[in-house]
Amino acid sequence: MDGILGAAFVGSCIGGVIGLIRWFSSSEENRTPANLNKLKWGIALIALLGISYWYIENNYSPVYDHNFMTSCEATSGGNTAGCSCLLNGIKQDYTFQEAKQFDSYAITTGSVPPELESLASSCQ
Repeated sequence: MDGILGAAFVGSCIGGVIGLIRWFSSSEENRTPANLNKLKWGIALIALLGISYWYIENNYSPVYDHNFMTSCEATSGGNTAGCSCLLNGIKQDYTFQEAKQFDSYAITTGSVPPELESLASSCQ
């Protein structure tokens, strides 16, 4: 996990675990409906942050699309149609995690990943 959302998720998980420990280790008089509601809201927040983190890490975003197109157009001599074709093909056939690996490969090597060579050729 990286970034602010990852840190928030980890922090919320730790807070949720501490809340559960406190709830079950507290005396009967402290186990009030109000405290139980706080615990429920804490667990709901943890779940929401987890789902949000998963969604962001596993779905293409408009920011990714923009960055891909900008980079592709810069390296292809402004071939907008070819870049759009390539992006659509990647989004159709590969997960976002795979696309991020392709990006890393392209940045590191300066070339198209072998898995995308056929798609890139068909989009020119």
